Amino acid sequence: MFKIHDFNVPAAGEPAVIRLYCLPCAGGSVELYRDWNGLLPEWIKVCPIELPGRGRRFGEPLCDDAKTLAAKLIASTLTGVPDPFILFGHSMGALLAYEMAQQLQAAGTRQPALLILSSREPPHCRSRVDPSRSQWPVGDFLKQVRRYGGLPQALEDSPELLELFLPVLRNDFALLDRYCFEASAPLASPLFVVGGEEEPDFRLEQLQEWERYSQCWIGARCFKGGHFYLNEPAARQNLLGSIHQVVNTHCLHHLAW
Repeated sequence: MFKIHDFNVPAAGEPAVIRLYCLPCAGGSVELYRDWNGLLPEWIKVCPIELPGRGRRFGEPLCDDAKTLAAKLIASTLTGVPDPFILFGHSMGALLAYEMAQQLQAAGTRQPALLILSSREPPHCRSRVDPSRSQWPVGDFLKQVRRYGGLPQALEDSPELLELFLPVLRNDFALLDRYCFEASAPLASPLFVVGGEEEPDFRLEQLQEWERYSQCWIGARCFKGGHFYLNEPAARQNLLGSIHQVVNTHCLHHLAW
């Protein structure tokens, strides 16, 4: 079962809230979103999802198929959720969030009140990469990882930790590179797209191309920084301010105050 990190689970009996489910990047964990609850109003509850094979779930079997993983996330995380919810995903997490929204719409079940995708180009604009790169020799593979600026210094400094973590990174790159997009009707959920100003795999104007994937396009916004712009305090503050504004505009009607 996919777990929501304990420090983010709202207590029973709290006032009506919108839950913001956050999906991590390749190799990432819930730690990416640790500070978010303190930077958003209390009625937006940040609920990072821990995927298998990382963080507190290190050692559990990995999954390198986005559609399968998205289906399991829906069954384990969203079934029976009483409150309106938002899906946010960064990089690989954006792909998973989009796939979850697609599957929810295809099934005719409750859909996100808002979908927010970060640092991910739309499927029809995917950059051309070697689909076997996840299996490249360690040195060549790590060069690919470093392009995005997300390899923690602790891993760079410790060959032992890096050896433990490499299977997770290889799995997640395989998940991304093997994903086969299947065209479907535009999503009914409102869609807001964000990214850094210095993305390595796509041009900023390509974020606007996400417009064709939703019946309720909100827009795209870029922040100072690269692929991991949201790790920078100023950019993170601006991102969360934008999320707050968009939720205020597009989601408050879902709440019964």
